[in-house]
Amino acid sequence: MAQFRVTKYNPRYRDASGAYRPDEWTSISEIGRNFDGVVFTGTDYVRAEKQYVAVADRFLSLLRVETLTVVGLEARLGGSIADLVSVGRRFLALTSIEEGARLRKQEALVCMRYILRELLWCKLVGDDGVFFHFGYDYYMYLGCDADVSKDQLEMPGMFIEPFQSPYFYDDED
Repeated sequence: MAQFRVTKYNPRYRDASGAYRPDEWTSISEIGRNFDGVVFTGTDYVRAEKQYVAVADRFLSLLRVETLTVVGLEARLGGSIADLVSVGRRFLALTSIEEGARLRKQEALVCMRYILRELLWCKLVGDDGVFFHFGYDYYMYLGCDADVSKDQLEMPGMFIEPFQSPYFYDDED
C-alpha cells in the first residue's frame, strides 16, 4: 500500500524527532496573526488550501476515482455545516453531508476544504484502498493499494513524503 503525508511544511526544517521547527500557521483560525514578522491573511490561507486540494485532485485523477465515502463524520462547529463559509472571498457550499454519503469527486474536494477549514472532520475512502485523512496542524494523509509514487503527486510549494497515516486502521478502511 502506498501512503503519503502531504503538507506545506518543508521536511528539511524537521528535527531528529520529526517535529517541524519554524513558527508557521497551522490553522485557519490563525488568520490575522503574525508569523515571523508577516501577518497571515485569508488570501494566504486560500492559496495553501488550493494547493492541498490540487494534490488531492491529482491523486484522484491519477487513480480515476470518481466517488469517495464519508466515514467517521464529526461536526466541529455549531450550526449547519451546509451553511456558506467565506474565507478570502471564496464561498463553499455542500447541500448535505452525512455518515456513509457517497460524494462525487467535486463534492469530495469541497468536503476536503471544509475539513481543512475545521468545520468538520471525517475520513474519505474509496475503492481499492483509496483514502484521505486529515490531522491536526494542517496535515493531509492519502493512500491507495495502487503503485503510486510521490513524484506523480509533487507540486510546487507542497511536500509529499512516504508516511503511514496515524488515522489508518485496516479494519475501518
